[in-house]
Amino acid sequence: AVDIGILGTISFEDVLAGGDPDPFPFTGIRSNVLTGGTSGNSGTITLKGNSILVKDSGQLQTITKGIGNAGSIIMRAIQNLDSNVGLIESRADNFATGDAGSIELTSTRGNISLTNASNVTSQTVKSPGTVGNITLNAPGGNILLADSALGTLISPPINLRGVPAVRTGGSGEIRITTNNLQLNGGGIAITNISNLPPGSLTINLSGNLSVRPSSVVQTPRSSI
Repeated sequence: AVDIGILGTISFEDVLAGGDPDPFPFTGIRSNVLTGGTSGNSGTITLKGNSILVKDSGQLQTITKGIGNAGSIIMRAIQNLDSNVGLIESRADNFATGDAGSIELTSTRGNISLTNASNVTSQTVKSPGTVGNITLNAPGGNILLADSALGTLISPPINLRGVPAVRTGGSGEIRITTNNLQLNGGGIAITNISNLPPGSLTINLSGNLSVRPSSVVQTPRSSI
């Protein structure tokens, strides 16, 4: 497991600074189960700080490609939690039998913003495992999604009977709690390509919901 606690700002940014010759540089934290893994799970990534910034293709990922489960990602800030061109992802990948992990983003006194093609996702890709839940909490502030995506994807392989069978239903829930929620491009999606119903989308607001043009809220039938 990765557990980082800092009194100041936690920042992941500028992967292309300094003329890095690697065309696919990586700045961030990963916790993975490799292909062929027979037992263990990947660890949980926990970040706690006064504020948190993920910027310029910074990444936080837990991925399983084997039997074990992908760990959860927990990010808790006292003040603002921002992602600007960031990726926060948990995934069960390519016939892995483990589950994807859950993701929690919490700002106790500030705002949460996902901007400029940031992506927060828990998903299965050709895996019969379950998808984690995604929770965004900003009870003392607001949440902004601007040209960014927040979503879960359940996409199991086709079994011998021709059915896209997932192990259990009800996974991939999205819960949002805040004062005001603004969608300015991009959106929120629960995508289910399986034989069982997914989790639901729950939005608890003490203020207002603003949905600008080109924004999308997508859920399967009877999941809101």
